[in-house]
Amino acid sequence: MGDFSPYILQAAFKDIPGEVMARALDDLGFAVSTGSACSSSSPERPVLEAMGVEENLRIEGIRISQGFNTTDEEIELLIKAISEVLTFL
Repeated sequence: MGDFSPYILQAAFKDIPGEVMARALDDLGFAVSTGSACSSSSPERPVLEAMGVEENLRIEGIRISQGFNTTDEEIELLIKAISEVLTFL
């Protein structure tokens, strides 16, 4: 298995552009991003492309990061927020 960070999750939601999901979650108080941290200001997703991720999944993807201080409750709140967003998008 290659090197990876267990604190970063890439997720995609069918037919919902990552930018839309990121904005909706931001409105609910969650800071997520699209693309890798080193290219977050670019619409391109070179890391995902290099990994062989299909274009539609790159466009629909968001990056969710957590840290040592992230609690289970915060993760549950994020999951609830994602569920709420999916009901109206």
